[in-house]
Amino acid sequence: DKVETLVEACLDTADSLATDGATEEEVARLREPIANQLRDQLRTNSYWLSALAESHWRPESLDDVRSVQQFYANVNAEQVAPLAAKYLKRGLANVCVVSPKASE
Repeated sequence: DKVETLVEACLDTADSLATDGATEEEVARLREPIANQLRDQLRTNSYWLSALAESHWRPESLDDVRSVQQFYANVNAEQVAPLAAKYLKRGLANVCVVSPKASE
């Protein structure tokens, strides 16, 4: 019964990020989880299989593999702001609400 409130809160948050950008603190809070996820992925055969497969048609992807950890370790709010402004506009949002079937 509070779906509309939730959707509106999500859209407001996206609007805020598109307009004002993320703060350095917000970006910094994401660094550790991303670093952990990358570390875990680098330990899997499926990651390397995917990287090698991509390198077959996009050789520069191997450079991406070498630099991805360093990139995320150094990303900052200034770099994220233009992306948020471009992709997080309310008009670009797609909203899907899945509700349980009413009991009979």
